[in-house]
Amino acid sequence: MRLVNRASTRERLPVLSAFTPESAAALPGPSWLGRRRTDAAERFASSPLPTEKDEVWRYSRIDQLDLDRFHPVNGPSEQGGGKLSAHTAEQVRSLVDRIGPRSALVVSYNGGLV
Repeated sequence: MRLVNRASTRERLPVLSAFTPESAAALPGPSWLGRRRTDAAERFASSPLPTEKDEVWRYSRIDQLDLDRFHPVNGPSEQGGGKLSAHTAEQVRSLVDRIGPRSALVVSYNGGLV
């Protein structure tokens, strides 16, 4: 990986050598996914680096956010997060049965791992 001064001009530089169209094409998966990955990598490679002028989010009015309303989730919520209703649990079981034994499924519900 090559470090680039973000304040520099909008040059087209190979910033991340791991995210190339060639590396995207080499990933396993169906052909439709390979085409989407390659197209995305080509768009990324041909795009100029953003500058501070492009970073619209930088001008967001975050001082108007009520940060006391937000908190990290450390586990199931007091409203019973992490516990599924019988109906939802049955839907998850049905999905797991259809997916098969060679896959993984992680279910998160109200901040809790089910």
